[in-house]
Amino acid sequence: MRRVACLIFALSMGLLCAADFRFEESFSGDVPELWERGWRALNKSLVSQVDDVVQVKAESGERNFLLHDIEVEPGEVYGGRVRVKSLGVVARNNGDRGVTLFFGFLSEKKDWINGGEFPKGPFAAGDWQDVEIGMTIPIPEEVKYIQVWIGVEGQGTAQFKDFEMHKVDMSSHIEVDASVNPPRFKYTAPVEYKTKNERNRFFITLGRDREVDESKAFVTSVQGAGGEMVFPHSLEPGKWYMKAFWMGKGKLKPIFGEFDIAQLPENVTYLVKQDFPNGKHIRQGQTLKVTFYPALRSDPKITLDGKDVKILKRTEDMVEFTPVEPLDEGLKHVQVKVGSTDKTFVYVNKNPAHRFDFRDDKMLMIDGKPFFPIGTYRDPSDDKMVFDGIMEAGFNTTHSYDFEHKVHSGEAMRSYLQECEKRNLKVFLGIPRSYLLAEDGDSVMAHCAEVYSEPALLTYYLADEPEIWLNYRSFRILADAVKSATPGVPRTVLLCRFGFEPGLTAYLDGHSEIHWHDPYPVPRTPVSSVKTRMETSREMSGGKQAVWCVVQAFDWDQQAVRDKRPEDVEPKAGKIRCMAHLALTAKVTGLIFYWLPKDRYDMKIHSPVQWAEVCSTVKELNGLLEYLTGRHVELDLKLPEGIYHWCKRSDDGKQALGLVNSLDKPMEVKVDIPGFAKTIVLPPYGVDINRF
Repeated sequence: MRRVACLIFALSMGLLCAADFRFEESFSGDVPELWERGWRALNKSLVSQVDDVVQVKAESGERNFLLHDIEVEPGEVYGGRVRVKSLGVVARNNGDRGVTLFFGFLSEKKDWINGGEFPKGPFAAGDWQDVEIGMTIPIPEEVKYIQVWIGVEGQGTAQFKDFEMHKVDMSSHIEVDASVNPPRFKYTAPVEYKTKNERNRFFITLGRDREVDESKAFVTSVQGAGGEMVFPHSLEPGKWYMKAFWMGKGKLKPIFGEFDIAQLPENVTYLVKQDFPNGKHIRQGQTLKVTFYPALRSDPKITLDGKDVKILKRTEDMVEFTPVEPLDEGLKHVQVKVGSTDKTFVYVNKNPAHRFDFRDDKMLMIDGKPFFPIGTYRDPSDDKMVFDGIMEAGFNTTHSYDFEHKVHSGEAMRSYLQECEKRNLKVFLGIPRSYLLAEDGDSVMAHCAEVYSEPALLTYYLADEPEIWLNYRSFRILADAVKSATPGVPRTVLLCRFGFEPGLTAYLDGHSEIHWHDPYPVPRTPVSSVKTRMETSREMSGGKQAVWCVVQAFDWDQQAVRDKRPEDVEPKAGKIRCMAHLALTAKVTGLIFYWLPKDRYDMKIHSPVQWAEVCSTVKELNGLLEYLTGRHVELDLKLPEGIYHWCKRSDDGKQALGLVNSLDKPMEVKVDIPGFAKTIVLPPYGVDINRF
């Protein structure tokens, strides 16, 4: 008779626990009482009490908010709402959110951490209504407080009452059937995760220590809103500790449990991993290795492209082998059969088309020559096989989102890359997001291996802004798979957040050779933030990655741009060129221009001013390539506030000096350095290039 071991574990945050936190503020009483209760304001003089509600006014071009810092717990999720009444508010720009409620994140030291909630509220005068935050992301480990913002982003007056903040019930449970090996799991999702979302994953982590150190444990995960799953491999007999958790845009509090495995089954399911000398052609004599868990109970059958191999060494958990015959250059397939396991691996026995490395200043080198990318995410046609706009502007690097949104055959990818090569274009090639979300490292390796030797391939583009949609563990699996299969081609990650919180910097730690950042300031923040944010990005990389800037060439109003006059579209004339040169002042080693897909608006038709400026800026940058690929020159210039510079030296000793006005007004600039002196009035957002 089979012994049944079915254990049920639940997250200790059920309905009663979820309701044990609630913060309420009626905003009645005198204003001084608000300050006594811990509230403060950006401008206290414009906060008043009217008819037993609080009134907030914003004027003189500044927003005005009431603020309160509320302690929260990592892994929990919070929601809130406030009653608002607009007395008439106008936006200062299209980034303003009106009469609203924000939840910002703060560290224990009250430093700002990205990741809060910032909904839009009403502008026009009207009756009382709710502004609500349904749920935050799970509170990250580094967050200690939610900073509540209640007020006016814009210009005008509004009234507020009846604010409340609460925990959102995110309880779930898991049943473990340990009578079978591999064990089976039945799990439920939190109510808020019941709606299918491909970003939500359920993780089961099993280890021998009670704390379940994830770096040493076995981990599996599954997408979906609840169901059943079998662990992917058998477990050695004995006690096992479990940590299970949901992860979407953050990590929920885990469920802990423990269970016993009585014995191994007759037909063991193995965890098999490969260790191959990928990324270079070796004709003969190479050693390939596969490892096994649990320990082998029988000899595995290993073939390479259907042919037997020579076993060099075998232990209880490892086999080393080599091909019997010499191998031509190309992709090979290694099949491993043992127990109930039948696993096929890709062996990348070929060389990349180019030798990639980085100079000490993180300039990308291709076959020993410096390369400065001037790139774009897409042709204005949004058709990956159309290059008219790319060639008109003069870009040297391109990309297509089609390879991220869909899975393509190796033949289709090679065809695209070969068309790019005909036009002397390099490519940052994306990876299907379906592979990333499913943590399908094997498919990622095969995808990259198919195009590894294509001359147009510049870098594997790991993910677009993964910190807001792809959990760190899935990203790490992706990055490691790319490096394992194709180590000779650099990897790129784009981050939209910046700063030094561990949850963000983890995406950079050894997982890419190139780090991109997309400041996108217009019209919400000063264009000078391009410089400061790119400098922060360089600090985040710690000198380990090249840093490239993504330059904003789009209007945040998206489809509404179709109805705008050309002169009203952002970024207005001069700002695109200005932002590109501001990035150069931060010593970036690459520039990539981004505009929106054609289903939002047609770059050439609806944004002709910006398209013309993209073209002229790219042509200017092409004319500066001998300097952009050169060395930075440090100059001790005394420039007015808001004026910045870059200076680079070409191989023949010539220098180029760029002066950049980040302000919306003309500025006089005087330069007097050895070999060059000049006085110039820079127009608003103007750039002046000097060669000497």
